[in-house]
Amino acid sequence: MCGNPCCTSPGLHGQVLIATASLTTLAVMPAIVILGGGVMGASVAYHLAARGARDILVIDRADGPGGGSTSRATGGFRAQYATAINVRLSLLSRQKLLRFREEIGGECGYEPVGYLWLASSAHEMGILAEARAVQHAEGLPEAVEVSVEDIARINPAVVLDGIAGGAFCATDGFIHPYGILEGYLSAAARLGARIEWGVEALGLQRDADGSVNAVRTRTDTIPAGIVVNAAGAWGGRFRRAAVDILQTSFNFDEPGSLDVLVCGLVEARDQALGDIRTLFSRKL
Repeated sequence: MCGNPCCTSPGLHGQVLIATASLTTLAVMPAIVILGGGVMGASVAYHLAARGARDILVIDRADGPGGGSTSRATGGFRAQYATAINVRLSLLSRQKLLRFREEIGGECGYEPVGYLWLASSAHEMGILAEARAVQHAEGLPEAVEVSVEDIARINPAVVLDGIAGGAFCATDGFIHPYGILEGYLSAAARLGARIEWGVEALGLQRDADGSVNAVRTRTDTIPAGIVVNAAGAWGGRFRRAAVDILQTSFNFDEPGSLDVLVCGLVEARDQALGDIRTLFSRKL
């Protein structure tokens, strides 16, 4: 049984997720090592395996699924953003959520109950209108302006004093982060990915030409052709190590900063860096 209070599938661990063999005794050394078994690492493992990658190993320092930030997510989902890239990404995510059970398996918990934004002035209504124009241009026509009367109908609990109006999108709502994590972990395991819990990555090892060729843990050194840093807020310790990955993560050690690391992609490096800098130069 899982000790995590968020776990909804008691039988899942014994089926696919818990492995007890020492990493040094693994019969097949991994071609790809993914640092972090949260929803990002699990998704990467599944999508790589689905595209034919083999010998994938996911390691995580937690004792089981949901020991990091994934199980602490509030589970809000929305496409009402002010930037085109965020709207576009959310719409792609929504397509994935709608076919999650069929493609991945498990329950993502998507409930389109709507997101309601409130404005207290004409100026704030103008800001919402500008964002809505972006949303409509990117394919979100159901995002609409709402009046005070509409707000009272949508949510009678709202105190309307000082409210000028708002914005509402009925397809925004909630998801179940742990259900998504379980789905991706199980799907990745079905395709041959291995998941090891209780294994903390401490650093990366390089070969003579400077390329990363192994991951150092507390008890082992794991040879790897490719390392993917999906450790999220804890991934900053690897950012100076020239990992063979594309890493995008908020660095909690430096509030407000966004670290973007692209390395090991020799031919595409310059263009990738340019694209990433352009993407994150805007307010997200």
